[in-house]
Amino acid sequence: MPRSFLLAVVPLSLCILQSTARAQSFAVDRGVWQIGGSASFSSSGGDSGERTTALSLAPRLGFFVFPGLALGAMLPLHYVSESLGHSTGYGVGPELTYYFGRGSRRLYPYVGVSALLQWTTQKYSYPDDPTTRTSTFRGQVYEANAGAAALLARNVAVTGEAFYEDRHDRYSSTGSTSRVARDSYGVRFGVTVFVY
Repeated sequence: MPRSFLLAVVPLSLCILQSTARAQSFAVDRGVWQIGGSASFSSSGGDSGERTTALSLAPRLGFFVFPGLALGAMLPLHYVSESLGHSTGYGVGPELTYYFGRGSRRLYPYVGVSALLQWTTQKYSYPDDPTTRTSTFRGQVYEANAGAAALLARNVAVTGEAFYEDRHDRYSSTGSTSRVARDSYGVRFGVTVFVY
């Protein structure tokens, strides 16, 4: 992780911790910690009999620096298995989320943005060449999302959100390097716990 990133985050974290002196009165109040994440699983195939299976997890940790405004971090993990091989990856980066509404309520709509660094390793082999080939991706991902947190209890919520990602990968394989840009969008669901 870049040293400049740590030098910026550590002092900010200390300031945030010092600001928690007052009692919190609702889920998105200043000083509340947010622990949660989302998960997805998919399996697809076609007439050729090939099947692709994908599993992804996205743990999140956040802290409300002001009522409704959470500063946090995301740690996405993924695994994809295909007929020719598999890939694994992880990422890390900050996110900023704004929740609409104050006081004790059952539904908090929100919008958010994040910037992630991601690393992926892909191992594959072709039927006519049993040698396993390994390639790596290093990329930046910029994401925007919008959704809602529905409280099931005072501090537990289920979340649903739509997201858009703009991804820029640097691809390395057998001594050559290339760059690939792509975008994606979708929906995801998760669980969040508000600690106060």
